[in-house]
Amino acid sequence: MNRKVIAFIALLFTISVSSVVAQQLQKAENAGGFFVRNGAVYYIKGDHVNFLTSNQELDSGLKIDQRGVITYTNGQTAQLNKGELLTFDGLLKPNAVEEHFEIKDGLLNIVTNHIYTPIEKAIKLENGVAIDENGTTTTGIRLLSGQKMNLLGEIIK
Repeated sequence: MNRKVIAFIALLFTISVSSVVAQQLQKAENAGGFFVRNGAVYYIKGDHVNFLTSNQELDSGLKIDQRGVITYTNGQTAQLNKGELLTFDGLLKPNAVEEHFEIKDGLLNIVTNHIYTPIEKAIKLENGVAIDENGTTTTGIRLLSGQKMNLLGEIIK
């Protein structure tokens, strides 16, 4: 076989393997757990972000309530803070949750650790600014395709 053909096949194989590895790393990054957004608790499970609708007890015996209060098996409590992730197996990971807004397919999405969740109605941010489903804030800032906005309604540069 021609060396160029063999080199081309090897390159395609390398790209394919790299893509699979990148997908596996992203899945590991989104392994799941609980986090706080705007004072409410959400959880990542698979490729979805969900609102926590009831208090939960983990297999490890830890409990988390809808306000983000973690109760350890010895009775001590701690508050789950913004950016932290409490994994389903009870590990607390600081700086494990990153969120921002983006326009995707013409719709406003909140992006949590690379998971896109469409925003269907206006939401109020923790600083009082509201953003509608089109990406316009009450401060007059409009998110455009290709831009990112933090959860305070400010364009990320």
